[in-house]
Amino acid sequence: MAALSYYTREAYAIWRDNGALVLLWRIMVKLVSPLGELSMEILYERDLTDEIAPLPARASVTVREASTADIDAILRLERLSVAGDESGPEVVQTAGAAEVIEEAAFFRGLYEDRLERRESCFLGFVGAELAHVNWLCRQAAEAIPGYPIVLLPGEAYETDAFTARQWRRWGIHKFVHNEMLRQARAWGCHRAYTMANFARRRSRLGSLRLGYRLYGALLYFIPRGSEHIYIIRLRGRLDVLLRGKNQE
Repeated sequence: MAALSYYTREAYAIWRDNGALVLLWRIMVKLVSPLGELSMEILYERDLTDEIAPLPARASVTVREASTADIDAILRLERLSVAGDESGPEVVQTAGAAEVIEEAAFFRGLYEDRLERRESCFLGFVGAELAHVNWLCRQAAEAIPGYPIVLLPGEAYETDAFTARQWRRWGIHKFVHNEMLRQARAWGCHRAYTMANFARRRSRLGSLRLGYRLYGALLYFIPRGSEHIYIIRLRGRLDVLLRGKNQE
């Protein structure tokens, strides 16, 4: 009964925050999970040629670009383990400690690689507290397994935004994302892309509020124990995702 009550509350929370369609989709993904990974991704495009007005936030936010010296702070914000850091998440005694540490190592390497190839990471601070992190790539970025976004001159791709739990619903993500777009335009970019998972309704709506328009939608499935990915185009165009494959 306790387990049933937990799943009922979880289902209600998904329905309340994301709607009935997302709840049905999440149930389908859960049912399919023994067979493999099923996901639906929405690709958005935004024209940067017009002037982009600044947006307000409900808190006073300052924004700056990150360097490799900020990676530990980014990992802490995202609740990933930092070696030798007692203020980080308590993972050492947990059953999944090795997995959490491995995940942190993966993201550290990912972020170091991005900064080395001169991709931009924007940090949003409320006072001295890091509240938000967001990436703006102009060369390439991870998208779906085996299909990275490969960008052309004048294009940018926003990805991996994260806001500290206590600062969510303060408009900080929207503020920082908009500042990133303004900076991208100042750098000479004329088009921006971003991607949102269908199950994250708030992210999809946030992209539309920032002036993005639907560019393409896809469904993918990776069978358990396989590295092969099956992709079905649902709407629009996916050429941005195919550039890397065309170059191989």
